[in-house]
Amino acid sequence: MKKVLIATPCLDGKVDAWFVNSLYESTKLGLKNNVMFQPVFLANESILPMARNELLNLAYHQKYDSMVFIDDDEEWDAEILLEIVQSPRDVVAVPVVNKGDKKIEYNVFGVNKTPSPEDGYLQIDRCGTGFLKLSQKVITDLWESNEECEFRGKKLKYICEYSNINNSFYGEDIILCEKIKELGYTIWLNPKHTVSHLGTKKFKGNFAKTYEFN
Repeated sequence: MKKVLIATPCLDGKVDAWFVNSLYESTKLGLKNNVMFQPVFLANESILPMARNELLNLAYHQKYDSMVFIDDDEEWDAEILLEIVQSPRDVVAVPVVNKGDKKIEYNVFGVNKTPSPEDGYLQIDRCGTGFLKLSQKVITDLWESNEECEFRGKKLKYICEYSNINNSFYGEDIILCEKIKELGYTIWLNPKHTVSHLGTKKFKGNFAKTYEFN
């Protein structure tokens, strides 16, 4: 059975009800398809890059077949999660709609609008870590190519970090994408589904329709 880590930083120790429902449906579908989704909620860590590094540490040492970063305020279709973890591609994101009413935007950048003939996926330059799958191979390469650091009494690898590019601040998600590309991997996007963002209301989008991929 394929073992997949669902890696969720949750600062205040809480997840949304719609997140729980999505995870429940995903777990049921996974078991029917020989995939075990193992959720880990890393609670009460205020430094987000280090929360992600702790989850990467877990995925590396417990030898998960892959991991999927999913934020605690999202809703998704179980079928799309199963599809990306069954994909042979090492790095696959699903677009997440940003929270906002005035303009619908997504957490992906540099989209190549020519779909792959293999699966219809799109090559992208960068993405957020709201819904991002990394294979065991990528996890291992990231772990072995980054420096060790001690954090709250634990030895981790400094993979996710805040940094700057050309004197502009970038978050840990963009820096992670840069490191992944430096290792020779391509970042792919599954445009068939859009992950909803949960806040004062449920923010929904249709990435494929917005970018005329359907």
